[in-house]
Amino acid sequence: MREDLQATTLVNDAYVRVFGGKQIAFENRRHLFSVFAHAMREVLIDSARLRNAKKRKYNREARSESQIASPIPRDLKNVVALDSALLKLDRQDERASEIVRLKCFAGLTDRQIAEVTGLSERSVQREWSFARAFLRREIAKGDYDER
Repeated sequence: MREDLQATTLVNDAYVRVFGGKQIAFENRRHLFSVFAHAMREVLIDSARLRNAKKRKYNREARSESQIASPIPRDLKNVVALDSALLKLDRQDERASEIVRLKCFAGLTDRQIAEVTGLSERSVQREWSFARAFLRREIAKGDYDER
């Protein structure tokens, strides 16, 4: 796992995780996007954990967040907390969790998610609103495992 995670590196690492030298037959587009969203999520989580481990090991003195180079996109800076909250959401509402994965990790729009899942675009938006509120609440609690 590289610490300097860029978009192309993320896609490449996810591709390697999915295929890893083997052939995979996807059932449909929904299956394809779900598998790749899951792989991208794993790459981001591993990268964040690596970054956090290095910060703890080498950066004992206090630094501002802007002084620490982030290997993950700014809007997913706290991907470990997001992952923990997403696991809780998955146990409570699998459909909302799938929408978060497709939106955040696969980068699909509401319209694309609706096409892939067979939901209406309005249902996707409703689920996204619920999921966002749920995730914000869980992340604010701060009781997540940084492993």
